[in-house]
Amino acid sequence: MKLIGSDIVQVRGVIDTSIQRTLLDLSPLLDLDDLVAIGDQIVCEHDREYAPPTPAMLTLAALDAYIGSQHQRRGLKVLREAMDLVRVGADPPRETRLRLIIARSTLPNFEHDIEIRNAVRVTKIARMLSRGGWADPGNLAGRSLGGLLGWRGDFE
Repeated sequence: MKLIGSDIVQVRGVIDTSIQRTLLDLSPLLDLDDLVAIGDQIVCEHDREYAPPTPAMLTLAALDAYIGSQHQRRGLKVLREAMDLVRVGADPPRETRLRLIIARSTLPNFEHDIEIRNAVRVTKIARMLSRGGWADPGNLAGRSLGGLLGWRGDFE
């Protein structure tokens, strides 16, 4: 497919294809999960109290519009499927892969950028994990994650 003007950018003096065009060109070569991970990276942005804002390379709307404007391209069908799974706020590719595993299971949806403000509880969880707490069935039965968080319910 021929490049159009918006597909070509100049970065630090080097002429290259745009981010969205590069994703389109990779779509026939990558599987669904890889395309979702790359899409997540492109639209990832954060505005947290404790860190400077991190802008997205492209907005989700801009990337969707570009992909939506393409026709009869190899890999376009799987890229459109991937765009339905792309989420703003996913940082590393492993987070995306975990989110996709959770989405394909019966677990509740994965949420991004949830701040945990109680440092004491976070420390207790970190200590339990560092001691291999998840690997010990007795530990899970006796002191579940919910119990450490102070939650009350069937899991205690």
